[in-house]
Amino acid sequence: METYGEEEDKIQDHKSAKTKVYSWGNGKGGNLGNGSIEYEALPFNVKELNKKNIVKIQCGEWFCLALSANGILYGWGKASRSRFELKGDGDIVYKPTKIPLSFKVKAFSGGYWHSLVVSTEGQVYSVGDNKKGALGLGHTSNVDEFTEVPDLENIVQVSAGSGFSFFLDNEGKLFSCGGGANGHKGKGNITKPTEITIFEEPVKYIDSGIDHAACITESGKLYTWGANTFKQLGHGSSISTSKVLSTPKVVSELEEVNIVNVSCSKGLKHCQTSCVDSEGRAYFWGCGYKGKLGNVDDWVHIAESDEDKPKALRMEGVAFTESGGIHSSLVDTEGNLYTFGCGSHGRLGHPRYIEGKYRHLYKESQPKKVEFFEKIGRIIDYSSTYSSNVALVQLF
Repeated sequence: METYGEEEDKIQDHKSAKTKVYSWGNGKGGNLGNGSIEYEALPFNVKELNKKNIVKIQCGEWFCLALSANGILYGWGKASRSRFELKGDGDIVYKPTKIPLSFKVKAFSGGYWHSLVVSTEGQVYSVGDNKKGALGLGHTSNVDEFTEVPDLENIVQVSAGSGFSFFLDNEGKLFSCGGGANGHKGKGNITKPTEITIFEEPVKYIDSGIDHAACITESGKLYTWGANTFKQLGHGSSISTSKVLSTPKVVSELEEVNIVNVSCSKGLKHCQTSCVDSEGRAYFWGCGYKGKLGNVDDWVHIAESDEDKPKALRMEGVAFTESGGIHSSLVDTEGNLYTFGCGSHGRLGHPRYIEGKYRHLYKESQPKKVEFFEKIGRIIDYSSTYSSNVALVQLF
């Protein structure tokens, strides 16, 4: 198959680096791109991407994806079930490798066991595990190469969760397929993209967690749905922790503010959600495990550390947040990165983890700046999962 970007890739190699990619945390899936399954306690430069002019990055479950300015997609990490198409050494792709696609990519998303990409023409392609119909291909057989999803056009954003997928078009219509938090009531697993028609205005952003999801509408309203086991939906006592909310519901606590971005927890347990409003205020809610909501000064795992409604951080000037699994992160408007929550396996990127005697107990209960980047550059994109993080840095 003729693949896009072979000549462009060679040319890009000779250009000076404007951005660099760094990763850190638990690397047992090869997801750090450091050529091993060892953890990195401090940010590690993924050198294979230094001259690729990377513009967008994202973590899937034990794997990562990165997109270059000329539309080439790279992947690395755990490759079982063809979750990002590439085949690895013992199911692991240890270093960033170009995914052989015949088109330019403009958007992408890595989920738990599958991935989605959008071509510059607005067509969607999917690959990986499909037992719940998350690939949107009209069947439930796994697929080992990116395959075009029919009946979708003009798609501008995709989001892959665990067994479900979302597709947002240029008119603000939101479509979904798969099982779990697919946003449809009483339909079970859906094998073809189906529009979610509950919204009264266009949707402008969508994010998937492992078992819940959230979206923002044109006026800045935030909706959440899916599992509420750890109070991650933010609807207070109106939704019990044993209930699964099938369809999107507006988060009433935030109706008076304009929400501009949202992040759903990527972990199977201790789930949380976070968002930022147009004034740069960040809100976190859900499970407060090890202080990852940033709402306590000295963490003890009691019910009071959890939040069933959004609670603002004592911090301003936030650009966006990222809800990992057992840790959280935020980037301010100056491009500084802050992390907090569980610091085991170096998740937080702070030297204190290396210096500590009981590393598996290390935590930060308040946002703490990752000082590593202060003399290198500003964070322009960032992604995390339960295990690790990846940052895109614009060099000074």
